[in-house]
Amino acid sequence: MAHDINNEFLALQPDFFHYMVNFGEMSPKAARDYITRLRFLSAFYRLDSCITLERISEIIDCEKMQRHSRTKYSSIKSISDFNSGLKKFYAFLQHDYNEQCERAASDEMQKIINSPTLTRTEKETIVKARVGQGSFRRNLLAYWKGCSFTRCTMSEMLVASHIKLLSSR
Repeated sequence: MAHDINNEFLALQPDFFHYMVNFGEMSPKAARDYITRLRFLSAFYRLDSCITLERISEIIDCEKMQRHSRTKYSSIKSISDFNSGLKKFYAFLQHDYNEQCERAASDEMQKIINSPTLTRTEKETIVKARVGQGSFRRNLLAYWKGCSFTRCTMSEMLVASHIKLLSSR
C-alpha cells in the first residue's frame, strides 16, 4: 500500500543530507541521489527513526521482487543503491549528529557573544535570528512539503533564513 512521503523522513532529509556530505565525505550530488532513492522507497515503506537493520533487510528483499514489475529502479545496481542508502540513513539515525550540530551552534553563539568587534545590539540581533531559525525551517517544510514559492522539494536546498516575513499594514 503506497502512502505519501513520511513526515518524519521529510523533516530529517536536510540533516541527513548534511550528515552524508559532512560526515560521510560524500559529494552533494551523491547525497541528493541517495535522498531521491529513499524518497522513492518512502512512498511504499515507512522510513523513520524507528527503522532497524532487520527492517532494511525486509525492504531490500521486497524490492528484489518488486524491481521486475517496474521500469524505474529495476536493476540489481538499483537494489544495491537502495540498500546502501538505507544503511546510510540508519547510520545517520545512530549518529549523534544533532548533538554535534547543537554543540557547534552553541560554540558559534559563544564566539558572537564574546566578539570584541560587535556591539551589544548586533550580538543580540544575530543571536535572536539564529536561535529560531531551525524550528522555523522545520515548520515550513512540514507545512509546505518544500518551497511554497517555487514548489522545490529538495529540502537541503532551502534556507529558511532567506525568507522575509511580510506583515500586513
